[in-house]
Amino acid sequence: VKISTLKSQTDLVAVPPALDFSSEDGEPVVNTTLIVNRGNVPAAITAIYLAEGTDEEFTINSPIDELPNLDLGDEFPIEVLYTPMGGDSDLGTLVVESDSESQPRLLIPLEANQPSGEIAVNPDAVAFGAVELNTESDRITVFVENRGTDALRIDRIALSLAQDTELFELHDLPEFPFELAPGTDTSFAITYLPTRDGRHTTGIAIQSNDLSEPTLTIPVSG
Repeated sequence: VKISTLKSQTDLVAVPPALDFSSEDGEPVVNTTLIVNRGNVPAAITAIYLAEGTDEEFTINSPIDELPNLDLGDEFPIEVLYTPMGGDSDLGTLVVESDSESQPRLLIPLEANQPSGEIAVNPDAVAFGAVELNTESDRITVFVENRGTDALRIDRIALSLAQDTELFELHDLPEFPFELAPGTDTSFAITYLPTRDGRHTTGIAIQSNDLSEPTLTIPVSG
């Protein structure tokens, strides 16, 4: 009779193998992965940490001072806390190290998405070129768009404080604050009336709830 022996080995897996987070209201979110021993010998977890480069929005929420030994079929839950701090998406990796010969390190991807407004303008710079002295230019229209996944609140649109600011004027501004839904835009206009020779510059400052660019400035020249 041929007798075969089963090779003794540990087999740790993460269930689920990746963690996805979504914060619709900007509140913290907790997700859990289970480390399961599917091998036929005990396995000792030796370290749990977040890999270098993981966004600071992620933290390990479980106590990891005492790490377990897992027998066949045992599970060990690890909670990861995601605290939104602005921006559209965050990435990271949860690392679980063990004495497993076949897979001493489990890498569990972390990904989070937070709906937010994202401002975009067209044109991104306004140039009037040469305009006759004491003559008002034609209007140039500036479009403001929300390319994000949540409402974009515009709090203020104004000319920057500069030496030549009085030579420029904004038109058709809405009442503030106002919101743009994702994928929508609005517009306003600007004119230039040079009363002295030379090149003149200013900027259009747009303040919004875009966390990555709360004040966007459009250079203006004429």
